Amino acid sequence: ILEGSVRKQGGSVRITAQLIDASDDRHVWSETYDRQLTDIFKIQDDIANAIVAAVRGTLGKQPERAVEVRADTDNMKAYELYLKARELFIARRDLPESVRLFERAVEMDPGFARGWEGLAAVTSVIQSWGYSDRDYTALARSSAERALKLDPALSMPWAVLSQVQKHKWPTDYDQVQQLMDKAIAADPRNATALLWRSISWI
Repeated sequence: ILEGSVRKQGGSVRITAQLIDASDDRHVWSETYDRQLTDIFKIQDDIANAIVAAVRGTLGKQPERAVEVRADTDNMKAYELYLKARELFIARRDLPESVRLFERAVEMDPGFARGWEGLAAVTSVIQSWGYSDRDYTALARSSAERALKLDPALSMPWAVLSQVQKHKWPTDYDQVQQLMDKAIAADPRNATALLWRSISWI
């Protein structure tokens, strides 16, 4: 289990991370990083690779280095807004604010693929939470398409397009499943896509 904390003051950040073996509550690794916010993605990369080094040889074959952290943007403000919006989406809390933050993030960096992906995801579910003040389905579709154009390897936009297809009438369930299969093929660990796929079978 990876635990940690982040403290921010001005343009500086202190990140403390520790890796715990949950079977016996044993500390495997811990480190503190004091950096400037201008190199936050480098910190993420450092932490990921430190974890790989800490567990190498204990979980089977391990890569020499962790996969490089992909932020998709060099705009720190856009990335900060993205993280806040994503947290709201995951918690299904204040979804209109999540939409606003994602929209602001992609406004600041129109090439931010994961920002468009997040906007697509939240707008694909917001109506089921009682919000109908906008055409969220159209926004979900256009955002998903924009994300895939920027990064065809993403998973979530395919799941969103499947949700959009699901709400068409009459519903083409073969197309719904094909799109969801594309999402899962792109990322077999996409828990949201797996959940949505199972719901579509009900």
